[in-house]
Amino acid sequence: MLQNSAAYTEAARLHSFHYLFDWRWYEWLGIIAPLGILWWFAVMARNQKKLLINRLCQALVLYGSLCFVAVILFAIPGNYGPLARFQPLRSLHLLYLVLFLFMGGFVGEFLLKHHIWRWMILFVPLCVGMFLAQRVFISRQPPH
Repeated sequence: MLQNSAAYTEAARLHSFHYLFDWRWYEWLGIIAPLGILWWFAVMARNQKKLLINRLCQALVLYGSLCFVAVILFAIPGNYGPLARFQPLRSLHLLYLVLFLFMGGFVGEFLLKHHIWRWMILFVPLCVGMFLAQRVFISRQPPH
């Protein structure tokens, strides 16, 4: 079994997000809520007769559930502690990526539809906010 050095263990304790059992309730939502949302998307896709999206959502729920079990196993103190350095929560990046793609697709299909003014109401403030945030970020950069 892998053994961590004392220095590594001390440094790792500074990253509380690696220790699942120290999380607050709202941090757990970051793992559990996407699975529920994807399950809801699967039901919506099945009702809309979009079988490929339904299958993909179901597969992602299974994938996310298996990753969650692995994360819990890696988070158990003791023998599995050294495995935490592999950061198993990174496995959820794929799940989040596809979740946000589906969210965008469903928002476009069911809320925005073919109304240009709805698209403008969503994207103009979003783009202005991103532009202003970028300007603030650039203004805080030290000169080269």
